[in-house]
Amino acid sequence: MSRAEKEVVLLELPEPSSPEPGQILVAVEAAGVGPWDELEIDARWDVGLRPPAALGVEGAGKVLAVGAGVTQFAVGDRVLAHETPLPGGSGFWAERVLINADHAAACPPGLDAAHAAALPVNGLTALQALEKLDLSRGQRLLITNGGGGTGALAIQLAAAQGIEVTATASATATERLLGLGATEVVDYHDPNWSTTVRGGFDAALIIAAGTADAALPLVRDGG
Repeated sequence: MSRAEKEVVLLELPEPSSPEPGQILVAVEAAGVGPWDELEIDARWDVGLRPPAALGVEGAGKVLAVGAGVTQFAVGDRVLAHETPLPGGSGFWAERVLINADHAAACPPGLDAAHAAALPVNGLTALQALEKLDLSRGQRLLITNGGGGTGALAIQLAAAQGIEVTATASATATERLLGLGATEVVDYHDPNWSTTVRGGFDAALIIAAGTADAALPLVRDGG
């Protein structure tokens, strides 16, 4: 990627090495793209790239080979993964990628590669955030930017645990987020949105930049 011209460059890369113990070689079917990839370009996030290399720390594909000791996957299995650092020195924006088997998961049947490839980073972020908040059934959670990739997944995970979710999003996303399990959706375009919701939330998950000042006063003491 040329930062100056914003052009994508097609590279001929060497084949990844054979999997070492605990590793798998994956034929990439789809790769995720996110704002974190720009951090890889200028090495603000060291993910172990060894140029010439492809970017990409998440994706989905089929297992081509397995290293010694790998028992959870076999050749031909469909997997999705988020991998960093990259043991092969190159990422998911290539035809094949070498990753650690422990950083992959079986791709659910019926989930196409494009959707599977977009799950790992956003999904892990949402899951780990909710684990940190450690809410229980019946408690209330405020999520800002509920319509984004991480927020929409956090809504579903929280709702599945019986947590009552209020989310900020655009008005056009309201029906979709209610369908995902949100109890209430507030239009963030309203500069006074924080005054339109009932406070006393047990926790807030701040995903939209610049919303902490409005959201945190809505959290109860001790939340």
